[in-house]
Amino acid sequence: MTVRQRSAFLFAICSVLATVIAGCDPQQLVNDYFKSLGLNPLLVVRDDVKPGELIVQSGNNAVLADSIFSYAPAAPGPKASSENLDNETEFQAVLKAHETDRTVDANAAVTFLKTVLPVDISADLGLTSSVTINAINATGHRLPVPDVLRWLHNNSAPIHDLMQTQAAGATAYVAYEVYMADTINIVAQNGADVSTKVALDGATKALSSANAGFTYKRTAKDTLTIKGDHPYVFAIRTGKLVYKNGAYSMEVTNFASGAVKAVGGDEKYAAPVNPGFGLLALKKRK
Repeated sequence: MTVRQRSAFLFAICSVLATVIAGCDPQQLVNDYFKSLGLNPLLVVRDDVKPGELIVQSGNNAVLADSIFSYAPAAPGPKASSENLDNETEFQAVLKAHETDRTVDANAAVTFLKTVLPVDISADLGLTSSVTINAINATGHRLPVPDVLRWLHNNSAPIHDLMQTQAAGATAYVAYEVYMADTINIVAQNGADVSTKVALDGATKALSSANAGFTYKRTAKDTLTIKGDHPYVFAIRTGKLVYKNGAYSMEVTNFASGAVKAVGGDEKYAAPVNPGFGLLALKKRK
C-alpha cells in the first residue's frame, strides 16, 4: 500500500497549493478544505460521536442530543458500515491524495496540529524546514442515507417532541458519516532531519503536560510520529432534518458542480452546522 493511499484527507488541507507561503492561515485552509468535501471539522476531536448522532443547533451552540435511534428504542436503527480508509472503497473518493505537493511550512504545521488535536501542545517539537503531515490508521463509519430516511419516516414523533422544547429557531442535524484516526506522521521533505529538538532514541513522550492521551516519538531521521491512545473523531458529515407532513427527512443540498467530492452518492444531503462548514464545537447534552 502506497504512502499516497495512506494519506488521510484531514491533513491534506494544503494540497491545493504547490507551496504554502510563510504566514498562511492554517485555520482558513482547514475551513476551505472541509467545505470542498461537505464535512464539518471538529474544533476539538473527540471519541463520543457515532453515526446517527442528533445535533441540535441553537444560536452559537451545537449540542449532542444522543442518537436519533435512542428516541424510538423499539425501532432499532440501521447498522453503520465501517471502512478502513486505506482501502480502495467508496471512501477513497474523500481520502484520495491530491496530485499536487502537500508540504507545509513547519510553523504552519504546528499551528495546524494545535488546531485539530484535543490537547494543548506543550512539547517543543523543533520541526525543521518543510514537512508533510499524514494521518494513518484512519477509518470511516457511515449510515446508508436511504435507511436513515426510512427510519425517520416511521419514527419522527419523539424527535419532533424534543425539538418543540428547544428555543425558537433551533435546527436539528444528524451525523451520518464519522471519520476517525489515531496516528499522525510528520515527515521532513527530501529525507532531511525532521526536528532539531527530538532525539532519535525511540523514547515516547507526552505531547501535552496536561493530557497523556497523545504521545510523540521520533521513529526515523525524517519522521516524527504522534499517536493517540485510541481513535478520535476529527470530522463528521451531517444532514439537516426538515419536518414535513408529520415526519422528518433530510434536506437535499444543491452544491455547485464538483464542489463536494462524492461518497457513495450521499453527499447531496451534506449540510453545514456552521456557515461554510466552519469548525464545529460540540457540547454534551446536560
